[in-house]
Amino acid sequence: MKAKEKLVWTVAIMTICAALLAAAEQPKEKFDPTGDESSRRSLAGLEGAQVVIKYAEPKANNRDRNLQTMVEEQLRECGLTVFNSGRRVAAPGSPYLYIEIDDRRTAASVAVKLMQKVRLERDPAISCYGATWERTSLVTGGEKNLKRMIRKHVMKAVDKFCSDYLTANPKVLPMITGTIRHLSFEGGFYGIVADNGQKYDPMNLPKEFKQNGLRVKFQVKEKKRMAGIHMWGKIVEIIKIEKL
Repeated sequence: MKAKEKLVWTVAIMTICAALLAAAEQPKEKFDPTGDESSRRSLAGLEGAQVVIKYAEPKANNRDRNLQTMVEEQLRECGLTVFNSGRRVAAPGSPYLYIEIDDRRTAASVAVKLMQKVRLERDPAISCYGATWERTSLVTGGEKNLKRMIRKHVMKAVDKFCSDYLTANPKVLPMITGTIRHLSFEGGFYGIVADNGQKYDPMNLPKEFKQNGLRVKFQVKEKKRMAGIHMWGKIVEIIKIEKL
C-alpha cells in the first residue's frame, strides 16, 4: 500500500474512533423540549397552566382577539385546569403555556412552550423558568391570510401539547361490566358494549376474549386523541379484563 493510501486510511480510522468515543461520552438520557419522549415525560402529573400570549411587535397587524379563548378551551377539553396568575404561582412548578408570535406582516414565527420552574443540577437551591415542552414553526401565507395561518399553527401546536399530555396522563376508568360484540364492518373487529350503552373499541383485546356475546368486567385507559379506523366507540387500551 502506498504511503498516501496509508495516510488516508489512518485518518479515516482515527475519525471513526473519535466519533465513537464522543458518542460513548454523551449522557444516556438527554432532555430535549422539542423531542416527543423527553418533553412528554415533563407533562406527567401536570394539573393545569396559565395561558400567556405575547406578540413580539406591540402593534402587530394580526392580533387575534379570540386566540386566548380558543387555547384555553382546548386545554379544558383535554382535562387541564386553566390557571389565573395567582393559581399558577401556587401550583407545583408554576406552569404557564407561553405563546410567542413574531408577526412580520407577510410572515411570522410562532413558538408554543410550556414554561415551568426547573432546578440547577449542580445547585438544586437555584431554580428558574425553563421550557420543558416546545414547538416552533414559521408561518407564511401573505398579508391577507397571515392571521388565519398564525391561528392554525398555534392551535396545531396546542393540539399536540394536549395529545402529549393525555399520553403522559392516561385517564383510568373504573371497572366496567359489558358484553363483547363482533362487528362485521371495516373488515370485522371486536368491540365491547358496556351495560350503560357506551361502546369501546379496544386496541389490545386478548385473543381468548374475542367471543361474541361474552360477558366481561374490564378496566381501560382512554386514548382520547388517537384516531381509529373503525369509527365506532371510544378507543381504549385494556388494563384489566376478566370473564363474568
